[in-house]
Amino acid sequence: MTAAALDPTHPVATAVTLVRDELRSVAGTPVWSMTAAETGATLVEVTRLAAQVAQLQLRLLSHATRVDVGAEVGATSAANWLAHQTRTTRSAVHRAARLAKRLDEAYPEVDAAPSPTARSWWIRPT
Repeated sequence: MTAAALDPTHPVATAVTLVRDELRSVAGTPVWSMTAAETGATLVEVTRLAAQVAQLQLRLLSHATRVDVGAEVGATSAANWLAHQTRTTRSAVHRAARLAKRLDEAYPEVDAAPSPTARSWWIRPT
């Protein structure tokens, strides 16, 4: 089973491609020259970005389950397909799929655009 190359025709796929390209362009850039203020502000923004990515990943996983991603290559579920494609443990992906399903059922409005104030689950509110 192999993932098809991303053909960014949908706005979400396009955004993911652009963000990955931008991050790839700075992957080897040293951060030692950043000031403390710039480092702190960038760290906050990266944390917010990670929360947005996590939210989008759950939305996509829920949708992948609904549209039966992986069926064309014989995967028994979208979660199994994703685990194989990303070399992630099946148990971790199935946990995420269950969370995605519960969130989708309990909060269908979350399928709106990611909130710029999204928080990581591990950050306690202040």
